Amino acid sequence: MSAVETRLRQRRARVRQLQTQGRSLRDIAAEVGVSKDTVRRDLAALETPADEDSEQQMLLAVDGQLRRDLNLLAASYRLTREDVARLVLHEAAEEIRRTIAARVAATGSALP
Repeated sequence: MSAVETRLRQRRARVRQLQTQGRSLRDIAAEVGVSKDTVRRDLAALETPADEDSEQQMLLAVDGQLRRDLNLLAASYRLTREDVARLVLHEAAEEIRRTIAARVAATGSALP
């Protein structure tokens, strides 16, 4: 198990512990240092069997410049860091799809 997976499991265990104490999502988020949406997702993940959820999870070590960039974009878009990551990945993939489609239209081949 990677260090990221270990931290995720530890956070989720802490989230579950605080929930069983009757703490609100807002209190849990403040205590753990994540957004309310992340707490909500953690609780949902704890209720989903691991084998069903494995296709839907991607762990990403966030540190240094990547954390600063995600925080800046999250504040700018008024989204969670996770949603910003999804948005940016989607936009990058769309740009690649457009480039490939233009290349295919121009040359009849997706390869250079």
